[in-house]
Amino acid sequence: QKPKIRGFHVPNWIGGSVEKDNKGKDIKGGSGRGSLTDIPVPSIKKPENPGSMPNAEPAGNSLTPTTTEPTPTDGQPSSCLEIPLPPDGPLQDIGAGVSVIEHNSPHDTHPEESDRESLDGAAFPPEVPGQAPTSPSPQLEEIDPRLQELEQDPPSWRVLASSETLKNLSKKETKRQEVINELFATEHAHVRMLSVLQWVFAKPLEREEILSSLDLETIFPSLEEIIDMHYNFYESLKKLRVSDNYVVKKISPTLLNRFGGPEGEWFQKLTARFCSYQTYALDQIKQRQKKDPRFNFFIQEAESKPQCRRLQLKDIIPTEMQRLTKYPLLLENIAKNTEEKEEKESIQQSAECCRKILNHVNEEVKTMGNMLTLKEYQKNWTHRG
Repeated sequence: QKPKIRGFHVPNWIGGSVEKDNKGKDIKGGSGRGSLTDIPVPSIKKPENPGSMPNAEPAGNSLTPTTTEPTPTDGQPSSCLEIPLPPDGPLQDIGAGVSVIEHNSPHDTHPEESDRESLDGAAFPPEVPGQAPTSPSPQLEEIDPRLQELEQDPPSWRVLASSETLKNLSKKETKRQEVINELFATEHAHVRMLSVLQWVFAKPLEREEILSSLDLETIFPSLEEIIDMHYNFYESLKKLRVSDNYVVKKISPTLLNRFGGPEGEWFQKLTARFCSYQTYALDQIKQRQKKDPRFNFFIQEAESKPQCRRLQLKDIIPTEMQRLTKYPLLLENIAKNTEEKEEKESIQQSAECCRKILNHVNEEVKTMGNMLTLKEYQKNWTHRG
């Protein structure tokens, strides 16, 4: 059973609202979810049975992601988090391309792609975002049991499947299983990184009253709901592997249930909200570290914990956007190596749903960038007057 969706704060400069039909229950927070645009978005009715998801219509336009590096600018200190409005020039317009952060830390470790092989390689080892450094473990009350469970990387399907089964697989089917294993291993790694964001950063910041709940909901919007959706998808893939003795036969229903229909639409809304605030969140964190010694000390201590695997907070926040760009490629490679026609077409449909989600997130990122730029122009004009 899915948890009740939690509302989050929407700044008053963002217009519009979106209401979600949640079986007649009011969403916590007392108001509907705000839209990033003034165009109303149809409400979504959550399905009672996720297994019976209607097929989603394929998206017509594909997206070629572009890699850019947001450059958060320095603002004036203030007593609370506010919209970043630097005095030395406008915020860079995010544009229509996917905003993927390139890491500038000395270790330059990608949170999902550490020591990975190509999709066309012979094997896909489990995803490990760097080796965990030796440092004191956080207090037990700070770590979620789910995160502790995810610390252990899952074994490859080759280790778990019987040698007789492996021997009888064709070359194309072996390749298909490798890509499915890649999807599973990277989803595991992504859920782990999102859980680090929640249990090493967001929850302690609130518990120690370093940031208010309102600030946290602006920097980490819908984080808990996003984690639940990714975790449920990971668990579905995990059960599918076990039931098929680690040689997955039919994966299309699981994929369509995640990315198609009402579930896919709700996933799209949550990820769009989170990703569109990404540049704003990174800028606020940077400014807060400069002006608030207690906040800066907390971030440095949290980043030194083994769960972060030498990644900084600015490296972890962009992982959701990065993950969305990978789904279409992974699903296309599964479809390419699938022999059965109906299964192949359903997987291709799921890949189109992923592209549709990515396109929508791109537009929301662009809209937020335009709003931040407009807000800065308005402030500069007022100062001139």
